[in-house]
Amino acid sequence: MREHSYIIWFVGAVVWWIDAALHLHAGSLGHALLAIAISLLFLAAGVLFRRQALRK
Repeated sequence: MREHSYIIWFVGAVVWWIDAALHLHAGSLGHALLAIAISLLFLAAGVLFRRQALRK
């Protein structure tokens, strides 16, 4: 299970992306941009941890 634990980072990125879409729909541009930035951080972390998991 530990070798696939990086998937939670990708799930988190999707959740933050959905949150950004909801904020954008509600008209809160500042919150939407912040959520997109956090989503990109989660995506970058997922890629990093995936690379580490595949090396083992």
